[in-house]
Amino acid sequence: TRPPSVPSRQFVRTDMQVLNLHFHKVANDPDLMKRFITEIQQGTALSCGKGILPQDVIVGLHPDTAMVDAVVCTSTQTSVGALQRKLAAEQFRLEEGVETSVKMMRHIEQAQNGDSIRILVKNITLVDAKDYLAPEGTDPIDGQCKN
Repeated sequence: TRPPSVPSRQFVRTDMQVLNLHFHKVANDPDLMKRFITEIQQGTALSCGKGILPQDVIVGLHPDTAMVDAVVCTSTQTSVGALQRKLAAEQFRLEEGVETSVKMMRHIEQAQNGDSIRILVKNITLVDAKDYLAPEGTDPIDGQCKN
């Protein structure tokens, strides 16, 4: 007989496009990149609401496509399905929250491309830990989540 399969842990993933930002300037400046990731985490966590902290958000940067993915590691008390539905219903708040956080960064204007920086949420999905690798491509996301 086959052993019962253990269900994979799920997370909420948001895919966001960053407009009017020279992404390579951010990626090539370690201090600016660190602050940028921190602001993405902050804005995403605030948009998620109670129970989600910035350190619960794992950020992946994709400079060639000007995309960011943010994976939210929820605690057992927070339903991933409910969080996904909330973020999808209030997508504009997620965009606004992340955008505001990024715009508040010191020296972000060095990487700004003309107009004001904008964040557009392209997708909000549930991902299985077993199917998703962390941004570095080495550790499964489940290993990076503290919850």
